[in-house]
This record gives sequence, C-alpha cells and structure tokens, in this order.
Amino acid sequence: MIKKIGIFFSSLIISLFITNVFFSIFKIEEKLTPFAFPDSFKVAKNTRLFFADKKRIFKLADNPENNNVFPSNTNRQTWNIDKMGFRPDYKPNDKLDENSYVILMIGDSFTYCGEVPHSDSYPAILEKKLLENFPNINVINAGVPGYGPDQQLIYLRELLLKINPNLVVWNIYENDITDTNYYCLFQNDNEKLREIQAWKNNVYRQGIIVDTLPWLIARQPITKIATHFIGKPFGGNTALPISTIGCTEPITNEYLKKLGEKVNIILQTAKEETISTGVKIEFILMPNQQSFIKQEENIEELIKIEIIKQLAIFKNTPLLDLTKEFKKYELDENINIYNDFYLSEKEEPDVFSRHLNSKGNTLAAEKVQEYLVNKYYFTKNNANLCSMP
Repeated sequence: MIKKIGIFFSSLIISLFITNVFFSIFKIEEKLTPFAFPDSFKVAKNTRLFFADKKRIFKLADNPENNNVFPSNTNRQTWNIDKMGFRPDYKPNDKLDENSYVILMIGDSFTYCGEVPHSDSYPAILEKKLLENFPNINVINAGVPGYGPDQQLIYLRELLLKINPNLVVWNIYENDITDTNYYCLFQNDNEKLREIQAWKNNVYRQGIIVDTLPWLIARQPITKIATHFIGKPFGGNTALPISTIGCTEPITNEYLKKLGEKVNIILQTAKEETISTGVKIEFILMPNQQSFIKQEENIEELIKIEIIKQLAIFKNTPLLDLTKEFKKYELDENINIYNDFYLSEKEEPDVFSRHLNSKGNTLAAEKVQEYLVNKYYFTKNNANLCSMP
C-alpha cells in the first residue's frame, strides 16, 4: 500500500514537472488573460508592494522593512511605505503627537504619486508648505495606487478609528467612475450601499494565491495558469482584466451614469460618517490631462469628468476642481506638469502618463493649500495652533 502511494505521488510530481516545462517552453500563460498586478508573480514577497486583503481586495505591504520597488519595468518608480503603513512624506509618521493636526489624504495613484520621489508627492509638498506657517501639521498620504471609491470608503472607515484625523481630504479622479465597476465592493440597493465580499473580485483571488504559496512555486508557469482560471474575471469587458462577480458590467454611456449615482452614494456616505466622528471632510477633483491637452482625446474620460462635477452631493458640498485650476496651462508649451512615461510599451502599448510630475504636484499642493487656508481651517494669528471652522 505504501509503495503504491509512493508511486502515485512520484508519478504526480513527474507529470507536474513535465507539464510545467511544456508551459514554460511554449509560454502558455502569456496567451491567457493578463494578471492585474503581474509584478507580484515576478518578485519575492519582501519586494512586493501589494498584498491581498479580505475587505479591500488588495492593500499596501504590511512590512515597512520590505524593499518595495514596483513596477519592475522602470527603476524610476519607488513605491513603499513607512512604519505606519503609509507612503513616506516630508514629515515622518513614526508617531502622531496629541498636539498634531492630522490631515488624512484619501485617494488613488494620483495621491500616492508613485512616479516621483517621496518628497515630491502632492501630499508631501502640501505638508511642507503648510509646515512653514503651521508647525504642528501632519499630512498623511493614505493614497493606494489602483484604488476606487469602494475600497477608499472601507479604508476611510478603518483609518477614522485608527488615527483619528482632524481633517479628511478625499481626492477624486475621473477613473473613479469605472473603478467602482471593476473593483466593486458595494451595490446601489435603493440608494443604500449593500456590501459585496472581496473574494468575488478576481484580483483578490489571484492575490491570495500568490501570497499564500512560496515564491518558488508561485512564479512557476503551471501555478500562473492555475491562478488564471481561479482568478478569471467574470463580467465587465476586456478593457481591464478585473471584475467582481455579480456586479461588474460592460461599460456604456448609460451605465456610466448609473455608476455615477453609486459613486455619489459612496461620497455622501463618506461625508456623513466622517462628520459623525467630529471630523471635517473636503473633496478635491484631481486634474485630468485629456480634459485640456490636445492629445489622444478620449470622449469617455471627458464624460466621466462631467458626471463627477454633476453629482448630487456637490450641489451642497464644495468641490475644488483642479482640472479647472490647471486650465491656464493648456496653451503653454513651456510648462510640462505630467510625467513622460507610465508603463512600458511592451506591457501596455499606447498608454501615456496621466500622473503629475514634481512640478504638477507642486501646483496641485499650492492650490489645495490656498483652498484649505482660505476656509479658515488654520488659525492665522497663532502659527502653532489649528482650529476647525
């Protein structure tokens, strides 16, 4: 009996080895639907930035000692976290002093600003500028690349309890409209949010596999192919290899409006829950390149910007529109506020950078600083104190 079991497992191992070699030679995995975060399968765990999360689908790495560099296709992007789990910025977040006035920045890659050094991110520059007059300011960069409104709401709920900020700044980008479709964790149920479990999103299923298995096994072609089938996106379309079962649908102009209604409920919920804790909240619409630069015009993106501006919440809630503020740079060819790269031509051809460079982040920080100070969030006659209006 023991001999038969030994023969069975030996045969199984040999078969898996031969299959793996076959897949490797013919590069079968490259012919399948791509992974959402392919670099997670290329590097060891101690150099990954993203890990699966049972509530938010994915999250930033928990271990600040990791030497996280992502993506691997360019050495100009350094993405990692500090001891509190946020992107390092101008003032270290080793501890939050009880006298600190904490500004929590919620957002996606436009907030994280992965294409520039830590000190050149938009939240870091804002922090540096505010500290010139208000020494107890601490701006926390809680931006997570790839996040949509669903994930941001769940993250905000966690952070309101964890760090007890004084002010929340929620940074909106036009792709939030479609991210709420692909990374769907809530459904609009008669103007109420009904939560959806993260495992229904294929990115979580992919992530939990690569996080659980040893890297030597996770990187093998046979593992990648098995992960493709377990983490296959169901629903949506081919625009992104991301979807949530029973929620994600193909994008149409009519569906964009429905997604806008859902985003409106998410933002309204974020506002109400934040204010209920005694914390103020502001909304910023981050600048979109295609709305004012004559380059590869994409009608869908322009539609999404208009949907955001017309959300019901902004009829009685202020929205700082940085796209509008940046409009004056449209005809000035000497001012370049966007990065000249994004992803490699091989991995994602014809994709230009949407992200701000250091100069663009400086302009954004200046506008937000002016906006916040003008709203009297900070006491002007005493630089050591901050007060709420």
